[in-house]
Amino acid sequence: MTINDIVSDACLAQAENCKLNGVPFIADSSCINATPTATSTSTIGVDEVNPNGDNSSSSGGTGASAVLHTGDAINFMYSRKPGNNSTQTDAFDVIDLDPYGTAAPFLDSAVSSVADGGLLNITCTDMAVLSGNFPEKCFSLYGTVGLKAKFYHEASLRTLLHAIDSAANKHGRYIVSIVFCFDFVLYCTVL
Repeated sequence: MTINDIVSDACLAQAENCKLNGVPFIADSSCINATPTATSTSTIGVDEVNPNGDNSSSSGGTGASAVLHTGDAINFMYSRKPGNNSTQTDAFDVIDLDPYGTAAPFLDSAVSSVADGGLLNITCTDMAVLSGNFPEKCFSLYGTVGLKAKFYHEASLRTLLHAIDSAANKHGRYIVSIVFCFDFVLYCTVL
């Protein structure tokens, strides 16, 4: 499991969360370097610092269950893309995108770095855009205009699925929608 956030202070919260839940973890060098208050590994209490950022223990142990990473999620996902100086085993089995607002900027990197047959969980909290209140913004983010109608939940879901499928098609992939839920937030899981 890799936990990523662009906010450097989130690394401390990630480490604390792992400790409270009894999850063994390591912090890659980006997490240590990006946290100004963390001058040593004992400051954030990590089990081990791994400069490679992978899930293997450099001391020959079994490794950790979680790898803490701080940085841009798009660049990080592209670095794990199969064929991009990495192997298919570097691809993620499951990606859970939960940005604040739209997931549109992350779709291309996510569908390219998820393993074949992997799961992609996407959360969008920009229902005002998806439901047609801002058609120009919807077109610029998702490639289609949202419909302002009584069935806006379904139209919003179709808009999101279209954007995911378009991103997947760029990489010679396709999606299969398996779960979705909506209220004021749109949750979607695709293969």
